[in-house]
Amino acid sequence: MGRGLEDDRGMFRLNDVLPVKARKVSEDELPYKRSRVFTGFGIKTSDALPPDESLHPGLWQMLVAISNKLDLIMGRLHLDGEQFSHEENRSVNLSESGMRFEMDEKLESGDIVEIRMVLPVYPAVGILTYGSVVRVEASANGKYDVAVQFLDMDIDAKVRNEIVKYLLIRQREIRSGKKN
Repeated sequence: MGRGLEDDRGMFRLNDVLPVKARKVSEDELPYKRSRVFTGFGIKTSDALPPDESLHPGLWQMLVAISNKLDLIMGRLHLDGEQFSHEENRSVNLSESGMRFEMDEKLESGDIVEIRMVLPVYPAVGILTYGSVVRVEASANGKYDVAVQFLDMDIDAKVRNEIVKYLLIRQREIRSGKKN
């Protein structure tokens, strides 16, 4: 699944599969919540040159690969510590202004949903954001297709920027045929 397209508002939409966890929040919870970005670790040592000529280039490449793998593990552990450990992979339709996905719980238009998702980039990026339900449709499988419009994206440009950056990366991957 990984088809991107531009919608009538000039925003990129992308069908993808992402680790996502969503839950309805009450109106009185919302004033104390705000969207945030949780980044993993990553020093980007892959571009670094060996510290001196006494270190064999092959050994340096192996050390860089180990460092990158440790960064991925540490990043995931960091996200797990921020309660990003139990997301389910879900089919989503994602744009910078909102997303659509299935939920077990029936929601109503206007309900507020807390969304935790992990954007699979290097280093991994966890997004905690909130959305207002704009549409709910019953699915044939007994679940509900929920469309949400993200809240406070104008206030928190960092969250929006991470989503846009991910959308552009995935668009490029899809066009080049790397990931589907």
